[in-house]
Amino acid sequence: MTAPVVYVVEPDSRLRALAAQVAEREARAQVAAFETLAEARAALSSDAPALAICRWSDEAGESAFGLRPPGRAEGPEAGPRPYLLILTEAATSERIAAASAAGRAELLILRPFDPEALANRLVLLIWGVDALRARAREKARLLRRADRSAAEGSGPESAARTAPPALLRRLDAA
Repeated sequence: MTAPVVYVVEPDSRLRALAAQVAEREARAQVAAFETLAEARAALSSDAPALAICRWSDEAGESAFGLRPPGRAEGPEAGPRPYLLILTEAATSERIAAASAAGRAELLILRPFDPEALANRLVLLIWGVDALRARAREKARLLRRADRSAAEGSGPESAARTAPPALLRRLDAA
């Protein structure tokens, strides 16, 4: 299966690099990183990326919703459009409503930035629930191994806790 293309559009170079790394490593995606929405829009060809991770708007006032292929109509006849994961400081009711109305878009809280939440969302959106379930099981297995090593005194004090058991319970219940 061909790796999907993911655009990461972020003015903060550190955050841009981290989000790109998560998309490449965890979602097995081909990543194109940009500093501004205008740069990303200029790179669009007739084929849109499968997904774009970007801010609600950038310093130039460009909107995340402007990151759609040029010259295409809206609606079902528009063809494929990138799914937008919009990084935001606050998920206000206005932003939630706008993302919902735009379709193929959702908000992801930026502060604090959670790479594990981004990885889970990317795996779910790109590869589906079965891939997310497999990822959560693998993380849970690694946590159990780290806990055993720590109890035996042969490993690090404690691995960073992520909560795959809770995620697994929710996925199994779905």
